[in-house]
Amino acid sequence: MSRSMTVPRITPAGACSAAVPLFCVESTLAINRRSLALSVSVKTLALRETAPDFIAFCLNPEMAAEATLQPMRRYPLSAAIVFADILLLPRALGQDVWFEAGEGPKLGPLPPIEALAAEVEASTGRMAAVGETLKLVRAKLEPERALIGFAGAPWTVATYMLERGSSDRQGDGGEDPECQK
Repeated sequence: MSRSMTVPRITPAGACSAAVPLFCVESTLAINRRSLALSVSVKTLALRETAPDFIAFCLNPEMAAEATLQPMRRYPLSAAIVFADILLLPRALGQDVWFEAGEGPKLGPLPPIEALAAEVEASTGRMAAVGETLKLVRAKLEPERALIGFAGAPWTVATYMLERGSSDRQGDGGEDPECQK
């Protein structure tokens, strides 16, 4: 017997209808834990293997759109969640970002505040691939299905930037003596 969670189904107009099972895997909503894990994850992983790294995958509009649309083709979901990552923001501001196998995200030293401020205008262009992904998905998604995304909360993104990766220290500056002043 498959175990799944249920949530109200939200229509594009915001009205709720019958509850549908829900499970989140790799930034996508799905109906059944086992079938999604075996179908969408395998397809997304196969797609992911064609990119040189995770960031390149996120910044390739065609690949990110395909990863977004895969569960929509298989399940009657109300909304697609755009495939992206909150750590594209620090990267767009000039901080080095990469993913280490088995460890997760890593970030280089936090640039000086003046350097970050100088990158704000240019960061819009560096995030253009995400906008292109949104256009591609919206063009292929039925009008009655919503397209949603998650933006990194400022505290979450700032914590990653200061901690230089994932941490459960809640933004205490990690081991960087400059952050502890």
